[in-house]
Amino acid sequence: RIAIPGIYKDVRPLNRVERKSLASLRYTDGHFRKQAAVLPGVGLVGGKAAPLEKMWRLPSLSVNAIQASSRKDVANIVTESAWCHVGIRVVPDMDPAKTAKRLMAHLKAHAPWGVKVEFSNVHASPWWVTDPEGPAFSAAQRALSRGYGREAVFIGCGGSIPFVGPFAKVLGGAPALLIGVEDPYTNAHSENESLHLGDFQKSILSAIHLYEELARL
Repeated sequence: RIAIPGIYKDVRPLNRVERKSLASLRYTDGHFRKQAAVLPGVGLVGGKAAPLEKMWRLPSLSVNAIQASSRKDVANIVTESAWCHVGIRVVPDMDPAKTAKRLMAHLKAHAPWGVKVEFSNVHASPWWVTDPEGPAFSAAQRALSRGYGREAVFIGCGGSIPFVGPFAKVLGGAPALLIGVEDPYTNAHSENESLHLGDFQKSILSAIHLYEELARL
């Protein structure tokens, strides 16, 4: 778990419907280890929560890049500075600005001897979530169930799409229906990102069924 004090204080817990939806997927640590190609002997972080809850509804801290000197300039010298890009995914009820302040305070408080910590380009985007209730969501669930040949369930999925919230607000609070077409082996945003042709075909069929369903509303 993230060691920053108070980071989980404002996290909204899963409700009964959300827990039931996650449990229906029957996704275990073993599934995650296989799909993420976790090496034998490597432990999973994040505490005792179920893997889907960790990925979809709990905050996560990511170090996306680290730089200290370079291979080209490598030498037996003391590097005068190092740089890294760090981010925290915020989830429902977390305050982005307060979370950023907690992160910076924690890093400064735990800086090694003699190291001066500075921050630049600090951004804090709000979390976004929608209530999957109403005719459009019911239509999507029916369409996806027909397209994929099995009952569709709603999930939560962490991601940085900052414009969704403002769009929904400008449109008078209209709920946004987000359908991400991928499977665990898609490796989204990583090397060899791909989409199984079977998923592609089923998603096309689902889209056709969705337009048909929406036309009836």
